[in-house]
Amino acid sequence: MPKLEYLNLPEVIDRQAREKLGIILATETINRMIDLFPPHERGQVRTMLTGTLKGIVGQRLVQTNDGEGRATAWRP
Repeated sequence: MPKLEYLNLPEVIDRQAREKLGIILATETINRMIDLFPPHERGQVRTMLTGTLKGIVGQRLVQTNDGEGRATAWRP
């Protein structure tokens, strides 16, 4: 095992731990965003943000025609 001063954090922490840390940081970030609003508006903000995030997470990505990237799939 390398000496402590040479450790690279992403190599030491396994993928699951990094994912869990990311979820915790994302949750804290969302809570901080909601806390920016006055207390009487936070319920409405939370509801609006929930709907927006569901829409983003629920998007289906498909490969672009040129094969260089991905784009959201949608129906007209």
